[in-house]
Amino acid sequence: GVGRVTKLVLLKRYESVRLVEADAEFSRRSKMYLGRKRSGRCTFTCARLEELSQKIISEWGAPVDLVWLQWTLQYLTDSDAVDT
Repeated sequence: GVGRVTKLVLLKRYESVRLVEADAEFSRRSKMYLGRKRSGRCTFTCARLEELSQKIISEWGAPVDLVWLQWTLQYLTDSDAVDT
């Protein structure tokens, strides 16, 4: 899940990570899995991806170096993926 990718890949390459998860329970589990030190380098946002507009993302501040989408594209139609 998102916690494993964050712990084993993303935090080894980036100073901080913003995790966006639609399910608050999954977000809580990710925090527990990461532990206090690693989760301290993360910002957790509970939202559905379609709720995130460019305006909201720009309000986060720093430029985004990487966007990691996991278990997402399977829910989009081909035309939605291309339009995005």
